[in-house]
Amino acid sequence: MKRIKNFSLRVKLTISLLLVAIFPLLLLSKLFFIGSEDALRKITLAQLSMSAEYKVGEIHLFLETLKTNTTDFSSDGFIKNELIKITNKLSSAQHLNDHLRQNKLPTKSNLMFIDVVNTQGLIIASTLASRIGKDLSEKLYYQKGLSQSYVAKFIHYPNLQLLGAVASPIISNDKTQLTLGVLVNHYRMNKIQDLFSGELLHSLGAKSEHRILSAGESIYMLTIEGRGITTSEKSLIDNQHSFNFDTHPIKQARQFNKESQGIWKNHLSKSVLGVSIIAEIDGLKFILLAEQEIEQAFQLINTLKQQFYLLLIFTVMVIIILSSLLSYFIVKPLKKVIDSLDIIASGEFDIDIKQISQHDELENLVNKFNNMAKNLKEMKNVSDHKNKQLLELSIRDHLTGLFNHRHLIEHGDIRVLEANRNGMMLGLLMIDIDHFKRVNDRYGHPCGDYVITEIALLLKGNLRSIDILARYGGEEFAVIMPNTTIVKAKIVADKICKKIQEHKFNYEQEQFEITVSIGIAIQQKSENKIMEIIKRADQALYQSKNNGRNQVSVDLPISRETHLCH
Repeated sequence: MKRIKNFSLRVKLTISLLLVAIFPLLLLSKLFFIGSEDALRKITLAQLSMSAEYKVGEIHLFLETLKTNTTDFSSDGFIKNELIKITNKLSSAQHLNDHLRQNKLPTKSNLMFIDVVNTQGLIIASTLASRIGKDLSEKLYYQKGLSQSYVAKFIHYPNLQLLGAVASPIISNDKTQLTLGVLVNHYRMNKIQDLFSGELLHSLGAKSEHRILSAGESIYMLTIEGRGITTSEKSLIDNQHSFNFDTHPIKQARQFNKESQGIWKNHLSKSVLGVSIIAEIDGLKFILLAEQEIEQAFQLINTLKQQFYLLLIFTVMVIIILSSLLSYFIVKPLKKVIDSLDIIASGEFDIDIKQISQHDELENLVNKFNNMAKNLKEMKNVSDHKNKQLLELSIRDHLTGLFNHRHLIEHGDIRVLEANRNGMMLGLLMIDIDHFKRVNDRYGHPCGDYVITEIALLLKGNLRSIDILARYGGEEFAVIMPNTTIVKAKIVADKICKKIQEHKFNYEQEQFEITVSIGIAIQQKSENKIMEIIKRADQALYQSKNNGRNQVSVDLPISRETHLCH
């Protein structure tokens, strides 16, 4: 223990942090799992979306191949010539039927039969004799096939056989480019199943593993109504039974023509991550649904979570032991410093932490802290003195040393509120030097400053200690007189007026007399601001000026009384 005490604080903190850091790392691990689940969900949805979009592309390419085959058949010159002869009744359909059976039908393993339809919608030739003469004019694929290659909607058979028709116009070879009829190839579409398992592309030479669906994904091709067309689920195909879905994405597609992405219950009521895509190729409209069970998607994270909780229990036990050691060597001394900081924060600087005998950085910290407290105390004393000086400068007039205009207003509002609260009267005198401009013009501005200073001294000598005297501005003074009636205020004002009139002003061997005019106002109950009283006192002052100066006027609620100084 003694050896540990002699270690430097850096060594102690390094050892402690190496161990204690396990806790934040575990916390970060926990946050990592939460973030990983969200990221894995997004990645899985992105992969499912990519798989679905890729599968739509494969279906599109497959159907485009069928359309190309059908277009190649419809461009056969022999078929065009025979169709023209049949239409003009120059030949029977036997040669065309034989040509289709012998030269066209065998070339494609998934081709079930071929129809050649005239412009009236009648089948005039076919590889199936029973279809000759059948009217297809109401069929959409025939109507579309008159102008373009067109894939019709799939037809479902009870034994899970799918039949799809691809129509292509038969165009004359001359300049007129007339439509002679429509060639319709009827394909067995079960080969789409090979697209979902990846076997078709693999058999065509594709080597990429992305061509084969992962075991965790299930992809379904369904009609908008939810009827299954094909799927990557081998179990559904092997059962030789049709399948129908009525899950959330199917409802969204059926009711709102809207694609879906997120979490929902699949056809087995299991929670899955899934993506649905609505695709339309000519007359074939379908939904590509890609799903993966949540448990399977998050299997790795769930295993890591179990290992994480076991590690967490062990780590907590280690941290409890280390915390005890940390408290003994570091926390207790630091707590003394922290407690002392709280005392300093309250404004008390008489702090001296007792020395600790650890011989490390903590001891140096305590010594420096004590020195800091001592220096702060000295700085505070200097600062308090300067602040006091600055405060005085901010509220005093630089020439007379009296309170200035701003302080008069601020302090006056407080006095007005106190007077209202205590039910007392507040008097106010406004004092103006008569003909002050003449003094400045005759004797100069320095003499004017002398006059203002002398009058300030005379005012101080004739007021109470509780009265507030201020230089209001220029040659004008204001006096706030707490707890004063009109009579008392007038007595003081008359006394001031007389003292100044009798005073002899001497400046540079010149002697002259000065008089003042005074206005008095007493606070009324409705007044809550000092400026309201000053305004009325000012009006009384103007009354004194207008009546000849060197006199006192009182502002009363109804009238103003004026009295000459005696």
